[in-house]
Amino acid sequence: MSSGLKDLGKHEKGIYLLIMQNQGGDRSIVVGGIGTFMIPSQRRYLYIGSAMGGLYHRLKRHLSNTKKMHWHVDYLLEHLSVLAFCYAITTCRLECDLSGEFHAHPVEKFDPLHGVGNSDCKRCPAHAYAVPSRLSMERLQAIVSSSFRNLELKPRFLHIHR
Repeated sequence: MSSGLKDLGKHEKGIYLLIMQNQGGDRSIVVGGIGTFMIPSQRRYLYIGSAMGGLYHRLKRHLSNTKKMHWHVDYLLEHLSVLAFCYAITTCRLECDLSGEFHAHPVEKFDPLHGVGNSDCKRCPAHAYAVPSRLSMERLQAIVSSSFRNLELKPRFLHIHR
């Protein structure tokens, strides 16, 4: 687990974004009652969530290999590896606003995984997106940081080393 995790306050509330990648071959993933998604080899994905119960515990849960399947992201994480965790401390629920930053990005096309992560939201097509395959990790992180700052949030990154 990332050494930066211990720097994250155990009770800090906030919003987060997971950068995940399919490290294996092409595969089909069944996500809860939503449907089946084709996940190409080496493709990266974003998942946007909130952690009003605490960012530390949410990230720790996402990185755990033993958990009850509860959220859509749990089904993705059975097959994808977390590369990075970007978060901002806030008590505001801004998942839809952050999702909108990717859905309507002026330059890059982030393809929504329709219905994933937004079952309690009627406004967004998804809270999970496929990253354009040509984007470098550095460019992706710059876009993520800019998206957080557009919402007047201070983004912080933890890179996951497992």
